[in-house]
Amino acid sequence: MPPIMGMSIFIMMEILAIPYITIIRSAIPIALLYYFGVFLVVDLEAIKLGLKGLPKSDIPSIKKTLKEGWPFLIPPFILIYMLAVVRTSATMSGFWAVVSIPLCTFLKKSTRISWRQVVSGLEKAAYNALPIIGVVSLAGVAMGMISLSGLGLKFTSIIIMLSGGNLLALLILTMISCIIMGMGLPAVAAYIITSVLIAPALTQMGIAPFVAHMFIFYFSCMAGLTPPMAPFAFVAAGIAKAPMMKTA
Repeated sequence: MPPIMGMSIFIMMEILAIPYITIIRSAIPIALLYYFGVFLVVDLEAIKLGLKGLPKSDIPSIKKTLKEGWPFLIPPFILIYMLAVVRTSATMSGFWAVVSIPLCTFLKKSTRISWRQVVSGLEKAAYNALPIIGVVSLAGVAMGMISLSGLGLKFTSIIIMLSGGNLLALLILTMISCIIMGMGLPAVAAYIITSVLIAPALTQMGIAPFVAHMFIFYFSCMAGLTPPMAPFAFVAAGIAKAPMMKTA
């Protein structure tokens, strides 16, 4: 969901050499359609089950919530401002956003943290980033090997041949490839590999590079919602205390 769309967007910026604002502007209509669809399904399911919303007295006040939590809006604003207006690199934008987080907590007494907590938070963030760094690094190695070995060109020829030159068939094959790749990899790694293997086939069929990469990006993300793996569905089932296999 724009404006923050995960690590894959920053990789797309580097691959296609396009501004951050161009990506989020193009993603807004798709995101709105997606959330409208989710809202509609949840609302219809709630009506079918006879579920009611929270009483008005239990709904948190927007004014009170903003009054208490407004400092936490500053880091995302800094990140978006640096990327969209100043147009610095993703690394520098992320750096200044992270630097602003502990500083923003000092703006209110209720959110103030100690420097020990800041160091502990940075340590936990580094540990949490290690699996992603490892996967993305290996995906980068795979990307280099695919390019050097010529496998990418061969794969492009094979997938175009399988589609019979039909654009709709090619898009369906691309969708299936992205979902299969995303079953065992995080979305960012699946996007990196499929962008090297499949995006050239889409561009050869006349699709603009940015459109091809956005198509691949969305279906790489959808792998987490798609059976038989569907890890997002299992997480949601655990939170909702629902049957896991039925949810998936």
